[in-house]
Amino acid sequence: MDILAKIKSLFYAGNDLVIAFNDYLAMEFGRTFQVAVGWVLIGLLLVLVLRMFKFSFDVLRYVLVPAVIIAGIAAMVSTLSFLYIMPLVMGAGAAIMLFKS
Repeated sequence: MDILAKIKSLFYAGNDLVIAFNDYLAMEFGRTFQVAVGWVLIGLLLVLVLRMFKFSFDVLRYVLVPAVIIAGIAAMVSTLSFLYIMPLVMGAGAAIMLFKS
């Protein structure tokens, strides 16, 4: 329970920091600049979320699905277990995806 209280205090401290920064922008540069900064930050957040979604979809498409298929086929034709082959194939797929990008 102590950890949750610390996380809660960190969240509130961050929230207070954002509100103070927002008030500083409004007071120092005006309401228009404050709104412009808000739109820019929302745009950057949207780009970040979309990049994370694309990365997750690429991992699913280029690593997980081929690894399951290759490990399944390899487990059927060899004496090795599916759970032994799967991490090896996923590591190879992740390395290929890393070098591909």
